[in-house]
Amino acid sequence: MKRAFTAIEVLIALAITAMVGIGIASMLTMVGDGAQADRGTRSALLRAHAAQIRLRAFIDVSLNILTYDEEQGMAIWLHDNKPLDNIHLSELRIIWWDADAGELILEFIDFPDEWSEEMIAAVDVILAPDTDFFDEMTTQRVAGLTAQETLIESVDDFGATFSGNTATESNRAWISLNLLDDFESEHEVLLAFGLVNYMSAPGG
Repeated sequence: MKRAFTAIEVLIALAITAMVGIGIASMLTMVGDGAQADRGTRSALLRAHAAQIRLRAFIDVSLNILTYDEEQGMAIWLHDNKPLDNIHLSELRIIWWDADAGELILEFIDFPDEWSEEMIAAVDVILAPDTDFFDEMTTQRVAGLTAQETLIESVDDFGATFSGNTATESNRAWISLNLLDDFESEHEVLLAFGLVNYMSAPGG
């Protein structure tokens, strides 16, 4: 005849089962955390790659980073399509740092399609070297003459350093970003840029 389990044996068996269950649960939690970390890292790498491509499309080919402000962003002289080596309004680009939205936003002049060449020429003025480029772009936005494009999202912090004493004297720039992944974890990214078409700003 088989003997029944005693109460002590049952308690020991339950304790062992509980310990095994806790071990399995811990292992599954670790595996889940690791998988989440991997997914977070991948999403951050994808965002960093996209940031490099989108910023490079403007910074690497620009003539000059006219100014940098850690709270506003940077002003860029993108090209010199007009004569006399001066900065015209249409050649200006602003990369705005919107800390509240966590975004870097490109803004540029966008004249109405129905405007004639004479109308555009009257507004596409030469900007003086001491122009507040951020204020100038804001003024044109109020007038309805700009367009915007979001370059990077999920940015928790933004900063820049330069090879020269100031942004406008530099042909190389490094942009630091704190990017948030899909799980709201931060990843520090440093992006390097070289202005292959660098020109000194007028009056610089």
